[in-house]
Amino acid sequence: MKNSIILFSVIMIAGASIFQSCESSTEKVKDEQENVREANEDLEEAKRENEADIAKFKEEQLVAIAENEKSIQDFKIKIASDKKATAEYKDEITNLEMKNQMLSQKMDGYQGDSKETWEAFKAEYKHDMESFGEAFRDLTMKNTK
Repeated sequence: MKNSIILFSVIMIAGASIFQSCESSTEKVKDEQENVREANEDLEEAKRENEADIAKFKEEQLVAIAENEKSIQDFKIKIASDKKATAEYKDEITNLEMKNQMLSQKMDGYQGDSKETWEAFKAEYKHDMESFGEAFRDLTMKNTK
């Protein structure tokens, strides 16, 4: 009888340990599922923020490209009366128009996939836009001399 009680006690303790272990595993699974759900929500929020940043930047750049086009047209009108200047600047103006068009196409064609890719694209694009601005300033400064 004493052995039965001891055996029964050992079985009860083992069963309680196993049950507690199962319960603990279930809680861990629930915690991990919650962590995955939160991570997915964070990822979706980051995607929305990135998409909003892209849309805002594209809109700003469309305005800048339109301003570039207007500046080029204004410059063409300014030098139109001087045939010598018109011939001298023709190639440079054509190059600027092509650069501006390429900037527009580059922006239109961007299909971003990650924040890192977008940041790299944006930095390169800003550099190209600054390069255009410098080239245009150089051209117009040369005309005023």
